[in-house]
Amino acid sequence: MYFNKKPNNQNLKENNSIDKIDKIDDESFQRLIDKKCVDNVRMLIVDAVQNAKAGHPGMALGMAEVGCMLCGIIQEIPSGLTGIEDLRCLCKLGSRTPGHPENTVTDGIEVTTGPLGQGVANAVGLALAEAHLAARFNKPDCVIIDHRIYCIMGDGCAMEGISHEAASLAGLWNLHKLTLIYDDNCNTIDGPTTLAFSEDISARFRALDWKTFTVDNIHDDMDSFKDALLSAFNETRKPTFIREGTSKAHHGTFDEDDVKEMKQKLVWDHREPFHVIPVVYSLSSRLPRLLCASLPSGRNISYGVREHAMAGISNGIALRRSGLITFAATFLTFSDYMKNSVRLSALSHAGVLYSMTHDSIGLGEDGPTHQPVEQLAGLRAVPRLPVFRPADGNETAGAYKVAITSRKVPSVIALSRQKVAANLEGTSAKEVERGGYIVSDNSGKCKPEIILLGTGTELCLCEGSAKMLRKEGRKGRVVSLVCWSLFDRQPLEYKERVSPRSVPKGVGVEAGFPIGWKEYAGDGGVVIGVEDFGASGAYLDTFMKLGFTEENVTKVAKSLLTQ
Repeated sequence: MYFNKKPNNQNLKENNSIDKIDKIDDESFQRLIDKKCVDNVRMLIVDAVQNAKAGHPGMALGMAEVGCMLCGIIQEIPSGLTGIEDLRCLCKLGSRTPGHPENTVTDGIEVTTGPLGQGVANAVGLALAEAHLAARFNKPDCVIIDHRIYCIMGDGCAMEGISHEAASLAGLWNLHKLTLIYDDNCNTIDGPTTLAFSEDISARFRALDWKTFTVDNIHDDMDSFKDALLSAFNETRKPTFIREGTSKAHHGTFDEDDVKEMKQKLVWDHREPFHVIPVVYSLSSRLPRLLCASLPSGRNISYGVREHAMAGISNGIALRRSGLITFAATFLTFSDYMKNSVRLSALSHAGVLYSMTHDSIGLGEDGPTHQPVEQLAGLRAVPRLPVFRPADGNETAGAYKVAITSRKVPSVIALSRQKVAANLEGTSAKEVERGGYIVSDNSGKCKPEIILLGTGTELCLCEGSAKMLRKEGRKGRVVSLVCWSLFDRQPLEYKERVSPRSVPKGVGVEAGFPIGWKEYAGDGGVVIGVEDFGASGAYLDTFMKLGFTEENVTKVAKSLLTQ
């Protein structure tokens, strides 16, 4: 930072060298300006929280020096310096400064975090994306990708398992352009961290192959933090962990005595709320925004058994907006491990493709612990998350195409483990984009007597049952509901054409919890689903035990037709 004016500093000692006096003068002035900027940011934090009567000021206050130095880590305050009204609207409906920053609401917010530990995984994902792109595009004589990632982590983040999983991978992958700054303020929402947390976090990160630093009293010695950053910048193999500890506040407003004491200490008691000293405005124009980070050129990432970190890192890669399409795969039942990250994919408009295999009780011998029952219903309940359960190769190709072309929403493709027909007659890759369509029908111009609706491997049971019914002269229709949310968005006329409400007799068939199916099966319909935790046994035996056979579907359909 450079300024034209110098202070009249009467307290400086006389020196024999004019050059030395000038040097000391510059450094003293710079420290004074840095401290004033930090103090101003702290008071803006206090004013914003007091005005909103809500917020999480602890980290923002404690890390004000860090935020000012990196110019943009504490996103809302530097952004607010060009629009104080945004700070006045902290936590208010429709404002650009919600309680937790959201990348789809406020410019300059890279990722939506919220649930603790997610930001750490996102940062690893951003660093991984930069490393991958650097390995692909940089040449010895032409460096295109050369950015760094900075992430702030609190005590709560350090407790969450996802931060450990992600940090383990960052060390393994040598993401040396990633710097994690730990705000060790020994305080969480429940009180002191000693209630539930005692480990040496620096030792943990050293064990994970990170370079570690401890910076004490950054308020009085900002140069110590600058030195740590310089060491991180010069590191060529390991990611860097910087531990810094200050403030004791975590959340909530301050009482009047607290505010009065802070204002007196910072010589701020004569100023109105949301005051910004002119020199601070001069600095939002002089300091450049820091960007992100550098790894291997391979296309397959070995996450190991780390579902939560995998999804969080995938969000970071997707939100890098570099054109990379990230793909995360695990068993459907283990989607529960990473549900928060999946939810954030949808909330953040991160186009992650989730492949969830072993999608039903058809898993068989692995038993109820591995057989997903309620997971499909839970994932379908997430807004902006299309959940596909394709029946065969045709529908899988269609689901993949929709997912790949939908870059602002994530997608889940649930796939089976057991053997299925490669392609069922009547399925269509093209029709998957509608979410639901007619697979077969012998009704001609008449309305069907009954509609059999299925997803995934159970669609073939519907088709087999329909053939049995048609041999007996019944008019039956088979409908694939490969993606409920896409079908729900279709025009009413199309939905009526596929599954008319005037045909009240429908049979919904899916080897999962039946919640939500009545809307498609109709008021007079029946749902064949799973309302318990499955069973351990060969998949055909398990299907038979729980009623997933052509014979049982036909039996249920006939009972409806005779009513």
